Amino acid sequence: MRAYSALAAVGKRLYDSDGSLQRLPFNLYLKYGPRVRSSEALAMAIVAQYTTIPVPKMLDCLRGDRGVCILMTCLPGTAFGQDQTLYDLSPDQVHDFGDTLRDWFAQLRSIPVPSNAIISSIDGSPCRSYRISHDHDFGPFRSEDDLWDYRFHSVPRRHHPELRVKLDTLRSRPHRLVFSHGDVHPNNFLVKDGRLTGWIDWECAGWFPEYWDYGSALYLRAAYRPWCEIFTNIFPQYRPELEVEDAFWKVANPF
Repeated sequence: MRAYSALAAVGKRLYDSDGSLQRLPFNLYLKYGPRVRSSEALAMAIVAQYTTIPVPKMLDCLRGDRGVCILMTCLPGTAFGQDQTLYDLSPDQVHDFGDTLRDWFAQLRSIPVPSNAIISSIDGSPCRSYRISHDHDFGPFRSEDDLWDYRFHSVPRRHHPELRVKLDTLRSRPHRLVFSHGDVHPNNFLVKDGRLTGWIDWECAGWFPEYWDYGSALYLRAAYRPWCEIFTNIFPQYRPELEVEDAFWKVANPF
C-alpha cells in the first residue's frame, strides 16, 4: 500500500484524477476508496478467463485503511461518449460497433453460472446498480420476486397497483441468471479510430436476470436513438421487461 500510495502521488502530479480512479505511471491505473469493492477485481478476472473481451488486467487487489485498492493495467482508447457519439461514426463503423457489442454480450452471457448463484454481485455480496440506488448497495436476493419487492420500496405507494399489474405480465416469463456488467453506459466502452477497444468499470457486475444489461443500456437514453437501436437489435426479446423497467423509472428516485 505504501508503494501504491507513492505511485498515486506521482500520478496526481502527472495526470488528472477521476474520483476513486487514478492514472499512474507505467500504463497503470489505481482504483481506491471506501466504495471500491473487491468484487470488481474478481469480475474482471472472470471475464478475462472465459472470454476474449478486452478488459483491464487486474494485477493486485488488497484492502487499506480507506477501503479496497485495485491495481490494473490501462487499455488503449478513450471513453466513448466523451469526445464522440454514434452520430459521429460512419454507417460502417456503427454496424461494426453493434456487431462487436453483440459478440461481447454473447460471450459474457456464456460464462458458467455457479449452481448456487443468486441475484447478487459476482462474489455473492450485495448488488450495485445506479439506476436503482446511488447511495447504497442492496440485496442479495434469492429470487426475482424478492428483487422486485425490494424495488417497490423506492416507489410511492400510490403507484403500486399500476406497477403490479405491469409486473404480473412478466410472471409467466421465467428468466435465467447470467453474468451481467450492470452499468452499460457509453463512457464504460473505450474506442480508438471508431472501433471498440475495451470494456471498463465492472463494479456493478454480478449474476442478474438475463434482461438486466438491456435495461441498464437504455436507462435515461431514450432520445439516443442509434444507441437504443443497437441494443434493441441485440436484445429484441426483452421489450416486455423494458416496459416494466420504464414504468418504475418514471416514478422511482435512485437518489
